Amino acid sequence: MTAQPPAMIPEEIQYSTIDSVLGTTLIAQSIRGVCAVQFCDSVQDGARELARLFPGARTIFAPNTLPSMAERAIQALTTGQQFDTLSAIALDTRGTPFQEAVWRALRKVPRGASISYSQLAAAIGKPRAARAVAAACGANRIALLIPCHRIIRGNGELSGYRWGQHRKSLLLEWERVSVRS
Repeated sequence: MTAQPPAMIPEEIQYSTIDSVLGTTLIAQSIRGVCAVQFCDSVQDGARELARLFPGARTIFAPNTLPSMAERAIQALTTGQQFDTLSAIALDTRGTPFQEAVWRALRKVPRGASISYSQLAAAIGKPRAARAVAAACGANRIALLIPCHRIIRGNGELSGYRWGQHRKSLLLEWERVSVRS
């Protein structure tokens, strides 16, 4: 009789949602930190997207009566308010080394500022990798906490945004206004 390997325990990802002027916002956390912040049309759409992003994981809807720091941050950011402790929120980014470098650099772009793909590529020491930077931004699963909405084209125009250009435009305007006040 041979011993059976132990059954793999699926990863558990808990998520909650908040409503904002940008739509339903799903916030998912693994044991390591926030692994997704997604704008979605409904909780069901968000749950389906979460299952697609983390195949094999057990996703659990866990609304919290006391909002977590991440939920408070998202609520502040989706209303154009400053949230001073963003860097204290643990993130579970799960990217390639290149993506991780792009996402770290994005977190350093000041609120109310924007940067081009080329500038961000240069900032991470890969000046010829603007297209790869754009792809890394598109792969970002953590809206707002990794602020890919702050990326614009080299000519100053808005570029695409995973969650829609209208959201990107609103976020950039709110940030500019809140920095001026």
